[in-house]
Amino acid sequence: MFILILYLFTLVFKKKADTFYVWEVTSMGNKPKKEEGGGTEHCKCEGCKQTQSRFTFCANHYEWFKFGLITKEGKKVGDFEKKWGHFEAYTERQKTYKAA
Repeated sequence: MFILILYLFTLVFKKKADTFYVWEVTSMGNKPKKEEGGGTEHCKCEGCKQTQSRFTFCANHYEWFKFGLITKEGKKVGDFEKKWGHFEAYTERQKTYKAA
C-alpha cells in the first residue's frame, strides 16, 4: 500500500519564511501547462530569432555564453570588445587544430 501511494503521489518539500517545514502532496499525473500563444521559444540573446538549442541559447550564442561574451540574460558584458578579440583568436586556433 505504501509503495502504491509513493507511486501515485510525490512529496514536495518546501521551506516557508518562518522556518517551519511543510510537506505538500502533488499528483504525478499533472503535467505543467504550456504557455498560451507561443510555439517554440527563441534564443535569449538580444536580436536573435533562432530557436533555442542549449541553455536557452542557440548554438552560436551558447558558445558566446561559455566564453563569457554574454550574460545568462543574453546581454553583452561590459568588456565585450576585448573578449571578442580573444574569442576570435580562440576560434582560429581551434580551426587549425581540427585541420591537423
